Order: sequence, then structure tokens, then C-alpha cells
Amino acid sequence: MIGYFLCPYKRSLIIPRQRYCAMNDFHAQIRADGGAWSESEVAGNQAVVKISASASLLAIIAATPGFTVPTRLEMETLIATGRVEGRWDPLTETIVLDGVVRACKPLATLDAEVRDTDDAVRVR
Repeated sequence: MIGYFLCPYKRSLIIPRQRYCAMNDFHAQIRADGGAWSESEVAGNQAVVKISASASLLAIIAATPGFTVPTRLEMETLIATGRVEGRWDPLTETIVLDGVVRACKPLATLDAEVRDTDDAVRVR
């Protein structure tokens, strides 16, 4: 099954001064499930993510705090708006998103990278 999510970025506890897409917390489960996922970073320290996985795993992910199920229009709008480049601020020891606006990975690329195995189903 296919699901689309909007999820946050988290600060890495392993690699200082870096952050990662929170969907990566489910990477091992997704792969064990025979699935795949791909992300497009968008504004607001978030990512639009397409995932192929079992219905039960999609339901678990959908119930994760901070993860939401966006509409197609929301995804297209976020991706069209762009993302803001981040930088490390040594004074506050945080990643600050105040840089140049960059293009996001297009939704068509996400769709090509994660193939539908069944009809697309949105988990709510």
C-alpha cells in the first residue's frame, strides 16, 4: 500500500549539527516490510514523504505524534513554495532555518522513486 505523510525533521543525536527526516526512525521497519520511502524537504522543518508499506505499518506511522496525512493539494503547495536552507548556529547550538529558499524535490519524483504496488490508499 502507498501512503503520503508530512513529518518533521529531528536533530541527530549521533551526528552533531545535523538533522534528519523523522521517517528515518521507521526505515528498518519499512525495509523489513518490503517497502520503500522517499522524502522532499519543504518549509517549516518538515518533509513530504511517500511510503510503500503494509496497511498495519502505515497505520502505526499515521498515529505517530508530529506525523500528518496531507491532501494532494497541500503537498503540491508545500513543494511549490520551496524550502529554506539551514545553518548551524554555534551561539545557540541549534540548526536555524533562515537561509536561501531552495527548490523542493518534485512530487512527480517522489512518485517515481516509490512505486505503487497496489492502488494508492491514504491512511487517515
